[in-house]
Amino acid sequence: MAQPSHHPAAGELTSSFLLAQQLEQTTGQLGALSPASAAGEPRGMLDVCPEALKHVCSALYGMADAIETGRTDVVARHHQELSALRTGLRDGLRELGEAKQRTEAQVGQHIEELQALGELPPDPALVAQVRGVTAAMQDATSRLGGCLNALAQRVESATQRIAALEAQLSPPVKPSFRDPDTRLYTRAAFDERLCFAVATGPFRGPWCLLLADIDLLAEIGEGLGRIVADALVFKVSRILEERTREECRHACLARYDGGSFAAIVPGDLGQARSLAQAFCEGVAAARWEYRGQERQEVLETTLSIGLVPYRQGCQPDALIERAERALRQAKEQGGNRMVAAADG
Repeated sequence: MAQPSHHPAAGELTSSFLLAQQLEQTTGQLGALSPASAAGEPRGMLDVCPEALKHVCSALYGMADAIETGRTDVVARHHQELSALRTGLRDGLRELGEAKQRTEAQVGQHIEELQALGELPPDPALVAQVRGVTAAMQDATSRLGGCLNALAQRVESATQRIAALEAQLSPPVKPSFRDPDTRLYTRAAFDERLCFAVATGPFRGPWCLLLADIDLLAEIGEGLGRIVADALVFKVSRILEERTREECRHACLARYDGGSFAAIVPGDLGQARSLAQAFCEGVAAARWEYRGQERQEVLETTLSIGLVPYRQGCQPDALIERAERALRQAKEQGGNRMVAAADG
């Protein structure tokens, strides 16, 4: 018996991808802990583990590719079946047309025979012949009705199957873990990473949630247009990515929404403050030259940041709410600053 088709969900692919990312971070941490072995000395566990984890990461990425390939194959099979059904409908309609032409020809021939018989004097043989012609016409009509009924059943079955396929058919779009405008993680990938961090919180050590927002982005968009505002978001994202590599390379940085960014920062609140400070200073010091058709100016902006440390038992929604509240406080205090959420 054929196995039921498995339709991979985007979450499966995302989970494999994010688990591979987690193992890569662990590999880097183990590599940093491992002392360099002298030539000829036996390799210790800290030397071997990172290499083993690299093989696991490679397998997980392969799993993600296999899931994506399976998703594409399922969609391709659906498209092939739809094409076959439509071909069947076209063939059935053609058969109906041919049957109609044959029946019309037969009926026309029988009518001519009846007209010819009507000119002869009536006798028993003539009556029998007329009855034979009538029976032949009834038989031809019956065959045409059977052909129509069979075609109607085929059309109904194909229509139902097409409706079922179209209901479950999704376009072969490759799930994206990177925001196309900033090349950072997407909001969906970050949300899964946040849930993973909360689930493993008691075992992973301290960490903090950081939410940042570009100050006066709406005003810049209104004054210079959306294209300029989008370009500014990209420029700021490059600064944040650079500061993350310099200050905390194991942090998970994502574009949260519009001109907002989010990061999961390993370490205590002091380490998260250092990263937030680097973010604010890097954005505030940057200048971008804008050259429009009618005006030229130098663009500059600042960043507001809300921080919240993870506390055991706190759920993702509660963490985000506290970080957003701290971010609003930073905005209300004039922007270009970081505010840490109070405990509780």
